[in-house]
Amino acid sequence: MQHRLRSFALAVAVAVVAAGALAACGGKSKGSAAPGPSASPAPTEPAPAAGPTDAELEALFGRSLDFFDAMAAAVESAGDDCPAMAKALDGVFTSHQALLTEVKAFEGNEDVDRKADAYMEQHKDRVQAAMTRVGEGLGACAGNADVAAVMQRFDEM
Repeated sequence: MQHRLRSFALAVAVAVVAAGALAACGGKSKGSAAPGPSASPAPTEPAPAAGPTDAELEALFGRSLDFFDAMAAAVESAGDDCPAMAKALDGVFTSHQALLTEVKAFEGNEDVDRKADAYMEQHKDRVQAAMTRVGEGLGACAGNADVAAVMQRFDEM
């Protein structure tokens, strides 16, 4: 589970990078010969959307750290009450749905991945602390069907 959460931290970065790369590469125009006197002008394509700015990525990565902290708090607040843990985690995933969707949009973006890796490395103490708290807390409910179902939902987001 800890590997899955670490992968999410990287996926946050990767997802952000992918969206930026797709936006930057999505509207390449094709070269063409100069039109002859009777040729009609080529239709103009909309300019490709700009990728996320460094400030936008920084904010996204920061919200990802807040998400990790919220997961840790949810797990710790439930203790060994597995139904309460499942409910608390489900609430965290639901309240962070917009973040998770935004992150997923950047999957495969190498620029975002690189920037996410650098951000997560700079904040590795906070990331590791949250992931350790989550991993240890989830251990109390290992094998619980409710918690497993919620974590499956997270994996599929």
